[in-house]
Amino acid sequence: MKLTINADDFGLSSAVNDTIIRAFEMGIIDHTSAIANAPLFADACRLAVEKGFENRVGVHFNITEGRAISSKIAEISSFCTKDGIFTYRHNAKLFFSRREMEAIAAECEDQILRFHEQGLHPTHLDSHQHVHTEFFIFRAIEPVLKKYGFSSVRISPNIGNYSLVNRAYKSIFNNYLKRRKLIAEELCGDYFDCLKLDGFSGMEDSGIEILVHPTFSSHGLLIDAVYGEELAPWINKIRDLSQSIGQKG
Repeated sequence: MKLTINADDFGLSSAVNDTIIRAFEMGIIDHTSAIANAPLFADACRLAVEKGFENRVGVHFNITEGRAISSKIAEISSFCTKDGIFTYRHNAKLFFSRREMEAIAAECEDQILRFHEQGLHPTHLDSHQHVHTEFFIFRAIEPVLKKYGFSSVRISPNIGNYSLVNRAYKSIFNNYLKRRKLIAEELCGDYFDCLKLDGFSGMEDSGIEILVHPTFSSHGLLIDAVYGEELAPWINKIRDLSQSIGQKG
């Protein structure tokens, strides 16, 4: 069983950068995803190089927060304010015009190029608020990913309690990624939902990506920003479970 722990939002702030560095040092995470238009993105890239994990940083594609990089998307009111600040929200639209899709593609390319400017050449992509899992958004950025040699994309998270309709969509989207040979792991979710999987029974040949959002508590402990619980004990438990599955296999 392949287990990958990924921390999102690298570059969002100095606090996020510090906690992600610490999570790498503690062995809690394996990868991280950086936001190219985030305030501390350049610092995040510099730290990744200094700490030796520059090859484990992916693109956290973002069209929902901060300022747009591409002028094409900044000019479209369905995505941005007049000042170029993103206002789009996940699943806000079902369909996009050709102009909108071209703008999404342009923003994705400009975000990738910001990584290149910092000396990083990521090969995996996910996104802020999972916007890349909207089918037409992904169709817009797919040619860009092919152009820059991306080999893996985060699936639509499929571990957790979802409606039948939501599960059906996730299955369709994830199978689309699989057919395009862009799939990263077969299963994806946060650590809280992963701990409900009954010891990963029957998953000996699966790959699982677990999402975390590390931050420091008021007492200096590394906790998850979503659940507020100390990360190390839970992640160590998950790693122990995955190793036991591997030994049985």
